[in-house]
Amino acid sequence: VKTRWNTVAVVLERILELKDVLPELCDMHRFNGDRSARLRRYILSNEEWAVLEQLYRLLDPFLFATNDISLSTRGLVHEVIPYMDVLTAHLDDFQDDLSLTSAIRAAAKRGRLMLSKYYSLTDETPIFRIAMS
Repeated sequence: VKTRWNTVAVVLERILELKDVLPELCDMHRFNGDRSARLRRYILSNEEWAVLEQLYRLLDPFLFATNDISLSTRGLVHEVIPYMDVLTAHLDDFQDDLSLTSAIRAAAKRGRLMLSKYYSLTDETPIFRIAMS
């Protein structure tokens, strides 16, 4: 399944901003009548909110890096590699953090594998060696 993690991060940020009002909205009578969407079933538990918060914390640095790199007309190797290093450390921290849910740790581990795959591609180009020397 392809995901758009930047979009997910932005959506999560907005949902978390509305955390206090969403349960009230979903519980309103007019949204739970016979002909309505019955939103009450979408009220999240504390555990579900915790997962969303953890997922946002996992994705937010990627959104920041993407936005920062996107400010230039093209992503240059000497700009991208330091971000890859920071994001790798971030994913390592998340996959080892036992206070996080297993799903978030697994997502961090999978993200780490994907980032490592792309990072290894830099070894195949002389541009990397030139840019980092």
